[in-house]
Amino acid sequence: MKASDNTCSSSSETRPSTITATNPTTIAAIANTLAIYPKPTVLLPSAPGTTPTLGQVGLLGNQIVHEDYVLARFDYTLSEKDSIFARYFSDKTSEISPFAGAGIAVGGGPLPFWPGTDGSLSQYTTVEERHIFTPGLVNVVHASYSRPTRNSSQLTPVQANGTTPLQFFPVKGLEDGFINDVAAGLTPLGPATGTGHFTFAQNRYGLGDDILWTHGSHSIRFGFSGDRLLNNSWNPISENVVWTFTSLANLLAGQASLASGVVPAPGNTAHRDYFQTDFNPYVQDDWKVTPKLTLNLGLRWEFYSNPTERHDNLYAITNFATATGFTRVPNVFQSNPSLRDWDPRVGLAYDPFSDHKTSIRAGFGIFHDPISVQAYQTGYGGAPPWAQSTLIGTPTNPVLYPTVPTLANAPIPSQTLPWYYPISTTPYMIQYNLNVQREVLANTVLTVGYVGSHGVHLITGLEANPPTPTIDSNGVYHFTNAAGTPNPRPNPNLAYFPTLQTISTSQYNSLQVLLNRRFSRSVQAQVSYTWSKCMDNGAFGVGSFNGATTGSTPSAAENPFNQSIDHSVCGYDIPQVLRVNGLWALPFHGNRIVEGWQLSGILSAYDGVPFNVNTGFDRAGFASGETPRPNYVSGCDPYAGAQTVGEWFNPHCYTLEPVGTLGNTGRNTLRGPGFFNMDVSLSKDTKLTEQFRLQFRAEFFNVLNHENFSNPNNNVFSASGAYNASAGVITASNTGSTPRQIQFGLKLTF
Repeated sequence: MKASDNTCSSSSETRPSTITATNPTTIAAIANTLAIYPKPTVLLPSAPGTTPTLGQVGLLGNQIVHEDYVLARFDYTLSEKDSIFARYFSDKTSEISPFAGAGIAVGGGPLPFWPGTDGSLSQYTTVEERHIFTPGLVNVVHASYSRPTRNSSQLTPVQANGTTPLQFFPVKGLEDGFINDVAAGLTPLGPATGTGHFTFAQNRYGLGDDILWTHGSHSIRFGFSGDRLLNNSWNPISENVVWTFTSLANLLAGQASLASGVVPAPGNTAHRDYFQTDFNPYVQDDWKVTPKLTLNLGLRWEFYSNPTERHDNLYAITNFATATGFTRVPNVFQSNPSLRDWDPRVGLAYDPFSDHKTSIRAGFGIFHDPISVQAYQTGYGGAPPWAQSTLIGTPTNPVLYPTVPTLANAPIPSQTLPWYYPISTTPYMIQYNLNVQREVLANTVLTVGYVGSHGVHLITGLEANPPTPTIDSNGVYHFTNAAGTPNPRPNPNLAYFPTLQTISTSQYNSLQVLLNRRFSRSVQAQVSYTWSKCMDNGAFGVGSFNGATTGSTPSAAENPFNQSIDHSVCGYDIPQVLRVNGLWALPFHGNRIVEGWQLSGILSAYDGVPFNVNTGFDRAGFASGETPRPNYVSGCDPYAGAQTVGEWFNPHCYTLEPVGTLGNTGRNTLRGPGFFNMDVSLSKDTKLTEQFRLQFRAEFFNVLNHENFSNPNNNVFSASGAYNASAGVITASNTGSTPRQIQFGLKLTF
């Protein structure tokens, strides 16, 4: 703690030192750590005719999920003009997840020895009273209370040789550490990084009023909704220490390049309780201008107050150019970003031929995405008084190494996921569409339309205090000298701060075609096809900010001084999407055995999503965990040869960029595997009596057992400059796909 009452330093950066691990205790600890890895069962050759260099092992873990669901509703008519209803909803779930990121849970480590538990209890209550003043004027007042909660924790760690090799600090109660070998291709070892356990609970008190007024050709709605929010969070960011090694040799020698975690015995400084008030008035008019034309006109204000924290534990870097440490601040934002969040809406529906068979529809709207607690909690939760520390160079600990990292030997503040206090705008999306519908056959409608959007002030990671570059005659930015020593940062009192800022834009354009046949003559079917393209300059997009900093490292502008080099397709760009679904009521009649059968199915097929090709380590010298892109070999086809699980792209189409520079490979230049899935269902409804019905269902998910894979390992090099043996290798299936699953069910209704 500095002399000032409201300034405090947190995580830190130190210069490299050299330590040789020759102590027998250290060697034994490393051996115990490596003993946790299962023995490989499959060897993957690095190239035809060469000696296998990478062992792979397939592991299975049981994922257990429980859910209890309760819904109750009460309706009562007080008089001809007044009625009330009340609703209560409860959903309690729990999950044991053996792997990181599985299901809804944070999950355990990449190996299933640290299973994670995830539990939630969501409760919602609503009461509404409706009063009819006249047939054309109705008022609805409503009040609500909700409390969704979520808890996650790590289960007992693995034991090896009677010890716990990943207990790096001699302090009881801390999580096992996490080892990440960025060069040798080894699976990371330890519980899930970032945080192994947390508790989130939100109390929301709501009150609103809506008035519906029908007057002539106008149907007008206006009113407001107001909410008072209290967000309780306990989120001990990086409580387990992450040790990063740049080569297998350094791992065996006990020489880490970076260690990041919390100084032991931090106490209860991870609690944050945020207060916020939302107020959203609106007005909308559905105006039937003529029998053929209807207009929809509306306006909404998305206001939310500048949140405060109950314990006055908000610390931030208020000015990255001049700050010497963290400063206590009164609110989450320096100024309220929602004051100008006005959202107009315009729509029309036009029947050009007055035959009700052709319709032209168009719409325009602005939609702000209010910044929620999930976005800023990670930054404030990892700032003082939560004493997080990062050591760069050759960090040490008492099991593998002789000392413990402390704030005393690492005094320069930094953060892995900081909050950018000066944010003053809310991300928003401008959406627009135009489509034509035509009944082409009886009960069959064809819709052809254009759908587009434009994102403004979207969120992108940006290093707030990068090394100051020099630019050579070829326009190449150099962030270090030839020996790799980083250039001075603009503010020498701070280290790295890869913040999230509202600096990006996006553009989406699509052709969408839909052929829909309503159920007729025992058949219902729908075919939809989308051809689209999305471009941005590194943005997350509206809707993603609220989860951008929870559980994943946000993508960042590669060059903080030149964001234009990141202009490319969006990370979620999927050029073509085809979906087909249908239902056929089988035309069998005669008795209960043959009647009531239905056959239905859904087919989904779409292109893969793009991904970056990364160097694999911090070649540019930012020291913030960011990994730049390498140089591209002109004329080389990364997809030459068969695209297989063992080599989806050719890593030799890329070369290592010079020390301290960024490569010339563009952002999101490669695309991962596509997706194909077909589900089929066969069902039968049998009428037993007037009161009883029996339904049988046989469901086949991924009936063709088609393999769908995730994107490959995109880190091309190890820190030694050698090609990463696992570059281009696909190691996981697509999270949206499952192997073939068959299930049967019986349901009795009465």
